[in-house]
Amino acid sequence: MMRRVCVGLALIALACSCAVSQEPGRERPPAPSLGAYSIAGQVVDSITGKPLEAMVAIAPTTQPDHRTPMKTGPDGKFAFSGLRAQKFSLLANRRGYPVQGFEQHENYWSAIAVGDGLDSTHLVFRLRSGAAIRGTVVDEANEPVIGALVRLFATQFVTGHRATRSVEQTQTDDLGEYVFSKLSEGSYYVAVSAQPWYTRNLSGQLMKSVGGVGIAGSAPETPGEDGKRSKLDVAYPLTFYDAVRDSAQASAIDLSFGDRFEANFQLVAEPAVHVTVGAPAPPVKEISPAEGAALGAGVALEGGFNPSRMRRLTMIRLANVAFDGMVLEDNRGVGNSAGDTAVSAGVAPGHYVLEISLPNDSRPVFEEIDLTGDIDLRGITIPPTAAVTGSIKFDGDVPKGFVVVSLRNLNSQRGYGTRLGPDGGFKFEEGILPGRYEVAVGASTGDTYIRKCQATGAKLAGRTLIIGEGATVALAIAAGEGLAKIDGVVESEGRGFAGAMIVLVPQDPANSELLFRRDQSDSDGTFILPNVVPGKYTVIAVRNGWRLSWADPKVLATYLPSGTRVEVTPRQAISIKVALK
Repeated sequence: MMRRVCVGLALIALACSCAVSQEPGRERPPAPSLGAYSIAGQVVDSITGKPLEAMVAIAPTTQPDHRTPMKTGPDGKFAFSGLRAQKFSLLANRRGYPVQGFEQHENYWSAIAVGDGLDSTHLVFRLRSGAAIRGTVVDEANEPVIGALVRLFATQFVTGHRATRSVEQTQTDDLGEYVFSKLSEGSYYVAVSAQPWYTRNLSGQLMKSVGGVGIAGSAPETPGEDGKRSKLDVAYPLTFYDAVRDSAQASAIDLSFGDRFEANFQLVAEPAVHVTVGAPAPPVKEISPAEGAALGAGVALEGGFNPSRMRRLTMIRLANVAFDGMVLEDNRGVGNSAGDTAVSAGVAPGHYVLEISLPNDSRPVFEEIDLTGDIDLRGITIPPTAAVTGSIKFDGDVPKGFVVVSLRNLNSQRGYGTRLGPDGGFKFEEGILPGRYEVAVGASTGDTYIRKCQATGAKLAGRTLIIGEGATVALAIAAGEGLAKIDGVVESEGRGFAGAMIVLVPQDPANSELLFRRDQSDSDGTFILPNVVPGKYTVIAVRNGWRLSWADPKVLATYLPSGTRVEVTPRQAISIKVALK
């Protein structure tokens, strides 16, 4: 059963509670409840089957913070007694083994059902040891690169589709070393970005103005003795393992539980790229000293320090792009100018997103570019972004608190959000890039859903909005309140089946990713699918389905015929049975 709390926080709390239980003189917390039932079993290594001495804890699924920990003996055996009939989360860990739930897959695990006729005392907890990737980053002279940013990417089934996403990052230490530990089984990629140490003190040079207005913290270009560009005007390109710059050519690191992998890097500096970007000078606006003080940072002063004469800055930003348009937030090439601007030092050749925020325009403009050398973009025509507005009409009263409308790009996963105004209208202040988006509505009450959506200026298929360049899009949303809940049991040969992947499949799976729900069946085969948007669905139960593209209609076609069809209405609670496939 999926836990509805933040898994990371829950596991950290478990580790803390387990550590406290080992302190001399510290009493173990009382059992969650008193009864005639028990949870007992043995912790073993998932690969060797060898018994493990480990920390184990249980907590009622309805009270996840009420944990009862204990330490097993060398034989790995544990037992919790005096329990009442209910469901419990069972968690365990030890050194070298990350905290994990019983039969955990992703953020789901099987709860232990306790009660008459249920066997909860012969459990085998197969603890999986964490994998690790470590390595060293050196420069051309084989000297350690200190403070390099090392990114870890994992190929996962994001919203049911196989995709590669950034999952963790760290920095190299004073020996140029890094490590990612306690990793799950899967495919990973590693990338490194850094700045040569001998360029770090060039007055913080990142950008310079070529239109006569300087940028705070910038410095003039540093020519060499022959008048040409300085040999210190270099940068390290973003480098993927194994020594490539294109994420499409990066080597995947396939890990099983307990694996140790070494991924070393040697960074080679290249001449930095200079990008000249033109932007129209904003008009001067007369404002009062009080208004000037309120504006504070983010404005350039004209005619000395005079708050009554200020003009807005143009912001220029370059960010690396990898893996299906994912923008890497490393703030490379960030600066402001009131005139033409050149990105001068510290920018290496590579594939980037160029973002320009123009004065008096709340919608930034974007362009993907390949930088292989100096380039002048003052004449470039940047594709316009879309303007998206709309309104929401509720079936009843407007929910108390706030209401948020969001758009999520189905390829890059980039999200946009805005709040509903008091007049029932909304407007995305930021320009929306072309692409396929899923529309969602949320409220502070947590019980709001889209009943119907119409769009002008864009194509709409189910919940998927297809936005073109420079479009003017208006959305008309009919919203309701009252999410539903589905309780069920997975059956195989007339008995409840534990550990199955449960998927709630909407009627139009290709265009309704936000309507999917998942769970893992508990030890008695039961499961819960909460927060279901009213509509028509099919519930399927898949044995060993955790590596399936579970939102792909072609994959689903194999399982839908054996699923259970269900139609839910607002605030309805349904109980169903699902056959294991």
